[in-house]
Amino acid sequence: MIKNGKWVGCFRRKDPVWKVAASTIEVRLASVRHFFPLAAQRPKEDLEYVHQLRVSTRRLVAALDLYAEFLPKKPLRRLRRHLKEVRRSAGDARDCDVLLVRHESCKGDPCAERFVASVRRKRRKAQAPISGAFSSIQGKGGLDRLANRLLVQLRRVHAGETRPRFGPWARKKLKAEVEDFFDSQPRDRDDLEGMHDFRIAGKRLRYTMELLSSVFPSEFRDRIYPTIETIQEMLGDINDHAVALQRFRAWRKDSEDRLEREHLKRLTRREKKALKLAIDQFDKWWTPKRTRKLRKQFHRLTTSS
Repeated sequence: MIKNGKWVGCFRRKDPVWKVAASTIEVRLASVRHFFPLAAQRPKEDLEYVHQLRVSTRRLVAALDLYAEFLPKKPLRRLRRHLKEVRRSAGDARDCDVLLVRHESCKGDPCAERFVASVRRKRRKAQAPISGAFSSIQGKGGLDRLANRLLVQLRRVHAGETRPRFGPWARKKLKAEVEDFFDSQPRDRDDLEGMHDFRIAGKRLRYTMELLSSVFPSEFRDRIYPTIETIQEMLGDINDHAVALQRFRAWRKDSEDRLEREHLKRLTRREKKALKLAIDQFDKWWTPKRTRKLRKQFHRLTTSS
């Protein structure tokens, strides 16, 4: 099986950026191409198929965004549109999968079992958009056709160019992404929308680091990246609880089953406590001291020659 690897290639500082872009897009596309049919046609085989499809799609989009200045506009726009369709099609299915993993072990409680059965029904319904997106995109020639057109035009337009060089260009790109990340920090820890925006900015930074890592020293992967990864995990936990809380409230409002409504009421109370705990844990960990340290680490990397 193709692994949805974080790191891309072993590029040199003197490599032309357009060549790095072409190689990177090919690698990221291979992962999407692998997981898309598995998530669409064999979802019961492994819950990870849907999850890895969403992750690999995000990583490919991150590569397209990073190298957009070198890419032909029309095929880039179309490829982005298809990838957005793929990612969105799998959203509800992934949310249901997360809930099933968390609640399937609640056996012996009739209300809990009824709730799990309801989530399973929602999960089966949520498979249709993935299968539909796969059939639709395959019917239009698939992602390969658009990606190949993009890569052919990229190589034709930039053939023979030696600049910009990957090393200096990567440093500038990383600096801009780092600034966006720190600027997106919410002032209020209870600002869930702000927390969500901070998580998205952190995700962009993380994916950018994965794409640019080969021209930075070992500290980049070994010390700084794990900190960004931890931030993402903690913010992801907050987001999971916030999303679950929103879904439980909506499902309770729509449910006509009294036992299910009662169980959803209990789950809502439990989720509110879990959300508060997750926010408290992040607040204690993401201290001003840790923030300053991370800023200094990035500053050294983005200003060194």
